[in-house]
Amino acid sequence: MSYGVMIDSQNFDNVLNTKDIVVIDFWAPWCNGCDQVERALEDVHLRLGDRVIFANSNVDHDSMLASKFGIRNLPSVLIFTSGHVMTELTGTFAAEELEETLYELV
Repeated sequence: MSYGVMIDSQNFDNVLNTKDIVVIDFWAPWCNGCDQVERALEDVHLRLGDRVIFANSNVDHDSMLASKFGIRNLPSVLIFTSGHVMTELTGTFAAEELEETLYELV
């Protein structure tokens, strides 16, 4: 992952409190669709990275965070506003879909 910060159960609260909007990508190396979502997130990060925190969580390294939010399918992206989950995107999606969702929140 070349964008955002790595997040796990240890630094979750700190990352969540850094901005009003936080996007967390739950992924794993074996996940086929995760590469496509990563490209979409990188694209949107280039345009909105100054207004939104982008983070990613490898569920193979820390399954506790994924379990906390009931993540059962990958890829899954949670969008938090003011510390609460506002939107969940599961499966692959285009950068435009994510960007449209985020513009509604910023």
